[in-house]
Amino acid sequence: PTGLQATATFANEVDLSWIPSTDNAAVAGYRVYQDGKEVLRTSATTFAVIGLKPATTYSFEVAAYDLFNNFSAHSTPISVTTLTSRTFRVGPTRVNNNAALTFKSPGALATANRNANRTLVQNGDTIEIDAANYYYDDAIANFYANNLTIRGVGGRPRIDGHARSIDSRGVWALYGRNTVVENVELVGGHD
Repeated sequence: PTGLQATATFANEVDLSWIPSTDNAAVAGYRVYQDGKEVLRTSATTFAVIGLKPATTYSFEVAAYDLFNNFSAHSTPISVTTLTSRTFRVGPTRVNNNAALTFKSPGALATANRNANRTLVQNGDTIEIDAANYYYDDAIANFYANNLTIRGVGGRPRIDGHARSIDSRGVWALYGRNTVVENVELVGGHD
């Protein structure tokens, strides 16, 4: 395969793409190599490598194989460095500021993320929530990133779901894979 390209898209992800190979017996697929080790066989010409470490350089190569299991030479290796993970700081004494990664509540961060088409909070990021009680809109949050860490700092923040109205309860929805929540108290809620 030729034209191998690698793009660091998140702190823990690199997207690969390459030009399709041709073969007299038809190309059956591709082997993708990360740092010299095979990580995948695929028939596609794109692949998202996930689960990587932030701010780390990786080398990638691709080799094609045909229906008879004959392998091409490896592509020219390409190196790429994953992005640095970011830390959002959330708390009632902080100011909502996307550029500074500070927000007054989990709800304010979730709203900013929604307004940015879910691109503000990214895979591998960390959200540190100051110890405080969060109610109503301040306690409503949903995040879609993978490998996200959400942790309470300076004590245990309390996300309160003790409201009579469903619209007023503290509700969290975490849609990403491998999300870790540490030192955060989620209380209340009604069915």
